[in-house]
Amino acid sequence: MALTTSRESQLIGMAGAVLATQQALLIAREGRANESASKLVLEATLRLDAESAAAVYGGMAALRPALAALRDFLQAKDRDPILVRSLIVLMQLERNFSARADLGDRVAAEIRAIDARGPGPAGEERDDMPGESLAASLGEIYARTVSQLTPRVMIPGDPQLLSRATIVTAVRAHLLAALRGVVLWRQSGGSRFGLLINWRALRSECERLLE
Repeated sequence: MALTTSRESQLIGMAGAVLATQQALLIAREGRANESASKLVLEATLRLDAESAAAVYGGMAALRPALAALRDFLQAKDRDPILVRSLIVLMQLERNFSARADLGDRVAAEIRAIDARGPGPAGEERDDMPGESLAASLGEIYARTVSQLTPRVMIPGDPQLLSRATIVTAVRAHLLAALRGVVLWRQSGGSRFGLLINWRALRSECERLLE
């Protein structure tokens, strides 16, 4: 069953949310995200005025890792329960975030300020985490704004890793990226009920787009 443009946008938003949440979990558990996946979702957070859902993630070709993550998530018989729980909490958080226009405006303004600065000088970023400069900025935005809301997304992991401020900030950055995906999914007409009853169609569409 082919998806409409709106349904395709829902698919893209949820794919971005799944991939970003997976990276947050990886950082908390292993101290490092997948470099290309992290770059994809963090940079998507900067594209507030993209012309389409696909453009948020740099086009359909760039979206392949996110679509593959969503397809695998929908196909899995034994889904990571922490990933499932985190996505459910993010959906609840998005409702409260979207109800706070003032907070949304503040987040948007701070993200635009990051985008206006552009990348730093060559060699500025450290090697221990891909895109650390951007992750630090986005993580700080999350801490100042979204973390004020409930419910809070609790990402468990290695206690030693989570005692490091850089790791916590990177986790928060990817949660902000995940929230970006959930907002896009909701703006395109997504709902938890629709996700439950249409997951087979979503999985089929992921497979079609990945062919």
